[in-house]
Amino acid sequence: MKLVAFDMDGTLLNHSGDVSEETLRVLDLLTEKGIVLALCTGRAYESAQNIIKKIRLEEKGGYFCGMNGQTIVSYRTHQHINKAGLTASQIKKLVMYTENKNVLSIVQKGNNMTAVYNRKKKWIVRLYQIVNHMFWIYRQNDNYEIRTVLREELMPEGDEKVCFTGLPWTLRKIAEKIEADYKEKYRCTFVSPFWMECQLSDITKGEALRMIAKLEGIDVSETMAFGDGENDISMLQAAGLGVAVKNAMKKTRQIADDLCKENTKDGVAEYLKDYFSLT
Repeated sequence: MKLVAFDMDGTLLNHSGDVSEETLRVLDLLTEKGIVLALCTGRAYESAQNIIKKIRLEEKGGYFCGMNGQTIVSYRTHQHINKAGLTASQIKKLVMYTENKNVLSIVQKGNNMTAVYNRKKKWIVRLYQIVNHMFWIYRQNDNYEIRTVLREELMPEGDEKVCFTGLPWTLRKIAEKIEADYKEKYRCTFVSPFWMECQLSDITKGEALRMIAKLEGIDVSETMAFGDGENDISMLQAAGLGVAVKNAMKKTRQIADDLCKENTKDGVAEYLKDYFSLT
């Protein structure tokens, strides 16, 4: 293996949203062996800066893949590759899929998150704000900006993605409806059972991994990838060896070539130590 790609939240990062000292040590050993590192996440570039700095990805000449493959940064060549995201008109159509459902749509561009609501469902926005203060989104970046807007007042800029949060069975129905209405135009993937992301169908972590391998002049079969969410499935399938952490979503575990311990038990680091005979 010549390149190793990692998802961040729920995979490389522990329960505190940080990289353990043991994981840092193992990543340093991989770099010493000439292995290229790629951080592949659904996060925007801005919200991953603390982790990029902590693992010294720029110093190591690695890669950052953000927004599920919409953005790729090469720290070796200082090349930035950006795919076009959803247009303003596409975003307006997608947020309409929450009509009469207890689901909140969130438009994301960079570090800006816009929760879109209608007057009858305003309570969902308040619940979302409470949960975010308690949960992981503020752990990603202290400057994460979340604003709210009425659906009829939404003025999207374009190049964004639309996320949906709600109960899993309702989100699945929305995903099925979107993909049926637009055939292969959009791809809906689950980061967790309660969080779904919708982007153009050609934006995936798998396509990003293939592009990174091509930039490095290696065959994608010489890559290894780790993940936990359904948005990681394309990456695990594209890699020569796709590994899911044991805390991964069911579909992700099912398609993986192998499993490693949970992210809370340094699963990625332990697997890499065994695979590459690191001490």
